[in-house]
Amino acid sequence: MSVHRYSWKNPVNPEGKPTVAVVRYGAFGDTVQAMSLVKVLKEEGYHVTFIGQHPSADVVKHDPNIDRLIVQTQNQVPIGQLGHFWLWMENQGAPGGKRFDKWINLTESIEGNLLAMPGNVKFTWSPRARHKLMDFNYLEHQHLVGDVPFRPSFTFYATDEERKWREQERARMKKAGIEKYILWGLAGSSRTHKVYPHSEAVWRHVLKFYPTWGIVTAGDPSTKEFEKGFDGEPRMWLTSGKYTMRQVMLMMETADVVVGPETGLMSAAGFYPMPKLLVLSHSTITNLSRDWVNCASLYAPETHCPGRGANEAPACHCMLPSFERCRRNEQFGVAQCTVEIKPEWVWEVLQVCMNTGQAPKWSPPHD
Repeated sequence: MSVHRYSWKNPVNPEGKPTVAVVRYGAFGDTVQAMSLVKVLKEEGYHVTFIGQHPSADVVKHDPNIDRLIVQTQNQVPIGQLGHFWLWMENQGAPGGKRFDKWINLTESIEGNLLAMPGNVKFTWSPRARHKLMDFNYLEHQHLVGDVPFRPSFTFYATDEERKWREQERARMKKAGIEKYILWGLAGSSRTHKVYPHSEAVWRHVLKFYPTWGIVTAGDPSTKEFEKGFDGEPRMWLTSGKYTMRQVMLMMETADVVVGPETGLMSAAGFYPMPKLLVLSHSTITNLSRDWVNCASLYAPETHCPGRGANEAPACHCMLPSFERCRRNEQFGVAQCTVEIKPEWVWEVLQVCMNTGQAPKWSPPHD
């Protein structure tokens, strides 16, 4: 059921500000990116209603730029009835049962437009055609859809109690010998093509050569399989399925480096000052990390697969819930483009990030 976090006893918009609603369902990264628009709208003087989805809306439940948070469960409103729901909300869903002064619906703003979906004709286009029309920045495009000035950002807002938990967690980590730590995201919501298969090799180098460094893993319970073989290692902080997403965000804020594929975690870290190491798959730097702060974006330079053709485009620009139009590597069982990002590249960049606090400019090395 929808959650309306305000009381009828108090006026919802006492100052009579112009009202705006931002609709964004989807995974954590979708919600994180929507907050960039929400912040600008708040700065522009709007009373902001955010209509999001469980569980991703949990990460923004304390964001002061949101005046009114409405959370829906997945498919709470059947897809065939969403149009009617949105029409009603736009015209009667503002405080006081009024029409919103501005209505921004980000549904399919990226998926379907800048990432082709199975069943859509764009999914069958040539790689070069998709790249030519879809190689546009996701966040900038959403600002354009909403007619909101482009000032990209994201900030996670924690409670005092949550910060106290982080202090206690850090104390436990230091007791285990972890002075500096790498927050390593294991997979995103579309894990079939957002898994980096060489993580284990890099972790073993960290443990061997840097005795005060630790690795904090992040992922849902299904990613526990990627942690196998490291049980009992005190500097491997294995937290897949243990941390909530808010706890992952808390640890992200104080990490020395954040590493991961195209996930909500990386989008959240994008505008924080710590160095980041992003492993790209179905997107390009232009799509995702172009404006991120202190980020090295690694990608496969010469992949041949159904989505990229004979290396005709630097990314497939496709949503890949299965391996349709994606070449599945036989040895690792993941997307070929992630396999071709060599572990030695990641290891070299990671060391620079950890030792200097700066992500190096990166381009694929020539053999």
